[in-house]
Amino acid sequence: MNTTHEEADIIIVQQMLMAAKEKPTSFTVLSDDTDVFVLLLHYYLEDSLKFMVGMKSPIKDRAIVDIGKTVEKHIDIIPEILAAHALSGCDTIACCFGIGKSPVLKVVRSGLLLSLLGQIDASLPSVTQQATKFMTACYGQNNSDTMSNARLSAWAAKTGKGYTSTPKLSSLPPTSERPSRKT
Repeated sequence: MNTTHEEADIIIVQQMLMAAKEKPTSFTVLSDDTDVFVLLLHYYLEDSLKFMVGMKSPIKDRAIVDIGKTVEKHIDIIPEILAAHALSGCDTIACCFGIGKSPVLKVVRSGLLLSLLGQIDASLPSVTQQATKFMTACYGQNNSDTMSNARLSAWAAKTGKGYTSTPKLSSLPPTSERPSRKT
């Protein structure tokens, strides 16, 4: 099996997808990496896989996660999980301060979508609007239509005294500029 990818997480999942063409009855991935877990969930659903895929930690005595059963149990959020994982921080994208996986999953479960991220034919304003709505909700600013408004509202809420006290800037939503890829 050949690959042109350099990222091990992608190679692991790519190898599983290549092996799927041989119609195995089961496949076990040895990893405890969150990025690998999210990629397995995404591609298990995306490629309509039917065989048992297990994810086993290299650390002794940890449970094996059944990817198929996990997809089945969380079918309503799996289509959004890849983009949500990227927005909340992963190996190649920095997370926003104070926004971890739990708040992001809560927003995904609320029904807000990230379906336009990664869609080549989606317009940039549409993608930005959808992602902004999602991110402002992660910061608890559901009524904000821009990151700047969310930042201002979060500032006021954190001060508790209007606009006169100063919270840590890192605890506020990011500015309207698009986040750049971490280097």
